[in-house]
Amino acid sequence: MKRMKLGYFLTGFGHHVASSRHPDALVHGGMNLTKTIEQAKLLEQAKFDFLFMSDSLYLDEKTHPDMFTFFEPISLMSIIARETKNLGLIVTGSTSFSEPFNLARIFSSLDHYSDGRAGWNIVTSGINNTAKNFSGVNNADHDLRYDQAEEFVDISKQLWDSWQDVSPKRLHSAGGFFDEKQPEPINYKGDFYSVRGPLNIEQSPQGYPLLVQAGSSKKGTAFASKHAEVVFTAQNDIDNAV
Repeated sequence: MKRMKLGYFLTGFGHHVASSRHPDALVHGGMNLTKTIEQAKLLEQAKFDFLFMSDSLYLDEKTHPDMFTFFEPISLMSIIARETKNLGLIVTGSTSFSEPFNLARIFSSLDHYSDGRAGWNIVTSGINNTAKNFSGVNNADHDLRYDQAEEFVDISKQLWDSWQDVSPKRLHSAGGFFDEKQPEPINYKGDFYSVRGPLNIEQSPQGYPLLVQAGSSKKGTAFASKHAEVVFTAQNDIDNAV
């Protein structure tokens, strides 16, 4: 028997641009921690497979009310991880405005906190003015952002895998946590990044988080087909979605 996977897109007020004006809208929206945790627990009770949270790194007069003021999503998911037991936790992380070592470590930590329920929605951050919040003027061109994302994900996987054959317990019992061979540096040198490694956190329960992507461009769909285990897509009918 085929089973449908159910996911929930967490929003503060709702997807409609005027949802915050509804008289029954959640007070404080995306800043209501108590209600957010309650929602996560209800989803788990209802047997949803995962909770998803998007992210934005830019604010202007056109910003959706849900993205106007809201908690940083990865730290929020870390709290939800300790308040739930079975719910998958998929959170957005940008490859354009992060560093592979740092983000790989953060997602590995979330996977540890949740006992293997973390997921990474990989985005390249398309809003052009976002760069102005990160000492830039304009975002990189669309295709170049995906080239950068390719390196970013490859490095992240190598960093996570640098611990795959390492037993911290064995190293401790041998009297030294770090030996000459394990965990091994990855010594990555590419067009966008140079990362020595290894990661300074042992391998998480999943090895690395569930990888999710939502690109709908030619470059984006090619990237998703190579890396993603879950693809978010908006289609008019099921045949197009498949």
